[in-house]
Amino acid sequence: MNQPSAEQIKQELIEEHRTINVDFDDWAEPVYEWFEEYLATRGIKWSKEGGTTQSRDMTWSGFCSQGDGFGFGGEIVNKDFKKCVTEHKYPMLYKLIDDGGFVKMYWHGDNRNYRNSINVEAESFGQIHGEDHPLKDIWDVELDKEMERLEYDLDEDLESMCKMMYKKLEEEYDNLTSDEAIWESIVANDLNSITNDERETAWVSA
Repeated sequence: MNQPSAEQIKQELIEEHRTINVDFDDWAEPVYEWFEEYLATRGIKWSKEGGTTQSRDMTWSGFCSQGDGFGFGGEIVNKDFKKCVTEHKYPMLYKLIDDGGFVKMYWHGDNRNYRNSINVEAESFGQIHGEDHPLKDIWDVELDKEMERLEYDLDEDLESMCKMMYKKLEEEYDNLTSDEAIWESIVANDLNSITNDERETAWVSA
């Protein structure tokens, strides 16, 4: 019986340890950290869940099967809206924030149809300046229009972000399960120390 070549043994070891780099839940941690930093530049805070053992609020699956996309929970509060939208498009929202008002939008990671799950909390101009202010009704009507429009704009942004994140996760998974990455881990963990003779003996005894 011919001994297998070194390359054959290498390929067998690679297949044997195909998931060595993704067997643990934290394999995607670098991608999560990247996404969290990206969200911060857009004024979005990634929500946490789980009480004392908090984890990021998200849902997704992949990649060998069809996969189930990516969704996450988040919130935008007060001045962080200025990282998310422009004053030109949302002047009343900017005015509310500059006048010391409170405004918040939030959603959960278990529902990727964000348009139906975005929650809004906001003070009115009447609450800030008093109900007898002569312009409060005009301001509040325009603010309501802007907040409704923002829900649609945010829905589209979130959908794009989730598609981008899923692609990043898929790229990271493909990289970690590539032959090159697997072999590096095999060598680093000294899993390639089995000799040709030991491998052949194992085959014969089997």
